[in-house]
Amino acid sequence: MRRNVKIHISMMFVILLLLGSAIVPIANALDNREVLEEYYVSADLALINSERLFNDFLNSGAFSVDNASGKVSINPDSILIYDIHGVPLYHQFSIKDESQEVGIIKAAASKVLGSTVCTIEETPSSLNYQTVIENAKTAFLNKNKDMGIISAMLVCYSYPEIGVLVHCYNVSSGSEEYSILNARDFSVVSTDFPDYRNDPIVWSIYDEIPQSEYPERVQQWNKENAYNSKNFGLSKGIIDYKKIWNHNNLVSQPNNWWCAVASGKMIAQWFNVAHDMNHIADEMEAWNDSIPPSPTGVKWSNQLHYYGYDSSPPDQLGRYLTNYYNNYMITWDTAYNHIQTYNDPLTSSILGHVRVCAGWAYNSDGSHYLYIFDPGPVNEGSIKWENWNSITHIGYILVD
Repeated sequence: MRRNVKIHISMMFVILLLLGSAIVPIANALDNREVLEEYYVSADLALINSERLFNDFLNSGAFSVDNASGKVSINPDSILIYDIHGVPLYHQFSIKDESQEVGIIKAAASKVLGSTVCTIEETPSSLNYQTVIENAKTAFLNKNKDMGIISAMLVCYSYPEIGVLVHCYNVSSGSEEYSILNARDFSVVSTDFPDYRNDPIVWSIYDEIPQSEYPERVQQWNKENAYNSKNFGLSKGIIDYKKIWNHNNLVSQPNNWWCAVASGKMIAQWFNVAHDMNHIADEMEAWNDSIPPSPTGVKWSNQLHYYGYDSSPPDQLGRYLTNYYNNYMITWDTAYNHIQTYNDPLTSSILGHVRVCAGWAYNSDGSHYLYIFDPGPVNEGSIKWENWNSITHIGYILVD
């Protein structure tokens, strides 16, 4: 259950010590801020790269949306999304079919991400980015009559979740505080330490990239960007890809905690098993000890138990599986080989979140993508081509 949290500057470093990756005040300089600034990417250049890669995916057939008119293009107007440190993270562009949004592109705002384009999403967003910041500020002030707002910005606070980072001050004391509001319901995001690795958690994408990897990542960004050296925006790469699922396979999570449960539902349906969400939650022990019990995150061992480890039908899937957790086998090649060999999906876990991978893509510019069926956002879900370099991967469960 979420509770409102006001984060005072004096308390920030306590939270940091607990979480490792947590909210850092914008006023607090990052150790590597100057390096990130050196490799910033402009919105104009991000658009060029987005058009080039989008054309590659569109022309190859890798990008597809239902009932499109054939006039799909990128809206050149971008939205800047920041990391929780206040560092630019994504230039976001809308994919339009005439006037209707049918998808989203998140292009890197820093070469350090190691890819020119981080995600090409085949599902639109329910967010009205033109009004979300103002609505978040209004909601915050309505609940905090003693506060004034210094600034507010869109942030990716727990990939792929978007929120609004509010920098505010106490009118009476003048002390400054920071809060992150969920961009959909404007609730204050809790920074409580999670019970399990797959509980929602506030974290920074930049914090998860070792500075020792920067040179290699910048080199890859430059390699992808080189395709634009002469004919900006034209398709120059060759996409090789495989999809084993379509949009009908997507299942959204019903709350903030059941990403693993919804992923289990997607995989169960693939194997023609009609388990409902509550049954899977029971088998994965996705409830806390409150009375009555409420949803919570899922332990890794309980996911394995449901899919196949120490389990049997009809209550569990009872499938053969292989799993890797913080292991050297968590690579793009491992996902590729599983899908090629068995034609079956796998779970792809990142910090605080579980999704399903049901395809792969390789571009001649050297970039690698996974086809991700993400149960979030809550009650929506999303489908995306996700660049391998753009996110830190922590676990696979290969089911067949």
